[in-house]
Amino acid sequence: MRPRGHGVPLLLLAAPSAQAYVWLVSYNNLWQYGTTVSAYLASVVEFDTWCWYYSTYDCVEWYTASVYGVLMQDGGTVASGYDYQSYNYPAGVYLYSEIPCGAGHFYEADGYHQAMWHGDFSDGGADDQTWTFIYVQSTCPPPSIYSMYPAEAERGTSGSLTINGQYLSYATGINVSGAGVSMYVSAILSDNLIEAGYSVASEATPGPRTVTVTTTSGTSNALTFNVTAPSGGGCGDWQKDALIAEYQNPQYQQTWVPACSDVIAPVGSAHFSAAEINQDNDYQASWTITRDSLLSGLECVRAAGGNQPMVLTGGYRNPANQMRINPDSPNSRHTRGDAADVGETNSYRRLQMKQNWGPACGACVEPLERTETWVHFDWRGSCPVGW
Repeated sequence: MRPRGHGVPLLLLAAPSAQAYVWLVSYNNLWQYGTTVSAYLASVVEFDTWCWYYSTYDCVEWYTASVYGVLMQDGGTVASGYDYQSYNYPAGVYLYSEIPCGAGHFYEADGYHQAMWHGDFSDGGADDQTWTFIYVQSTCPPPSIYSMYPAEAERGTSGSLTINGQYLSYATGINVSGAGVSMYVSAILSDNLIEAGYSVASEATPGPRTVTVTTTSGTSNALTFNVTAPSGGGCGDWQKDALIAEYQNPQYQQTWVPACSDVIAPVGSAHFSAAEINQDNDYQASWTITRDSLLSGLECVRAAGGNQPMVLTGGYRNPANQMRINPDSPNSRHTRGDAADVGETNSYRRLQMKQNWGPACGACVEPLERTETWVHFDWRGSCPVGW
């Protein structure tokens, strides 16, 4: 799609005179490129004469320009920005947003423009508001599936399983090769995780079946589901077993496997909800690993900081989600249930968290140069050198 936008009609800036040759020009361009919507908004001052060339009534010695831009998707803000140029430069902001796949969306770019100017004989200023709209649609990539749990069942049984992958939000069906096994999508838990029901006929032939997931954008690669004898064991809940199985899956490179007792129902504290702590947990509706040391430690740091609100940007992560977020650190303390990230950009509070509040509460605090907009705390016990 070609860029869309408009230069707003010129707004008069000059002080009263017979002829005025100074304008505020407002730009607002909005366009789609691939799976991204972008907007560029600018405030530009145009005029005929610099005062250092010709000292005339309408000459300009210096000017300032500013622009505040907002990019909205379906009525909600997805990006915003502000630019102010104090001395003879145009102001501009570039905004962008990834388009959610699978459905159409309306995007709007709103601009708020201002300019001031000064000349030898007169001063002026103006402001303007612009807006541009487009309707876009982005097709989802075909789904990919990585793992399935459980991946086997005995003949004559039925139950539930989870399928982990990517681009699963628009799953419409599950295909199973051969006879005697059927599956269906029972719940879409996230873009990376679906719940499925299965049924194995009593007369089904033992052996492997291939399983694929179909979405509105295509069909996934295949995984194997085995019809076999009962395996026994487990924690008594299929979702808890599925979470523990991620720690046993070589794909996620874990060096520790939780016991059934380590996996608990989501829990929070006085000032930190279970939803905040499990925002990056694919199993957040049912199971988590959340240590008491994490909850009490966060409350301690909050109290040390004068009980000012602290916003969690990360807490417990199941291994599959940790691999998606930071594949370079598969065994992050986030997978152990004793770590949290606190969003903080105030330099004073960041330094206090690192040097005073965190250590006083028994926390290991990651070096601040690695975490520019957040502070990482964990309660592992023995901290790495430099933490």
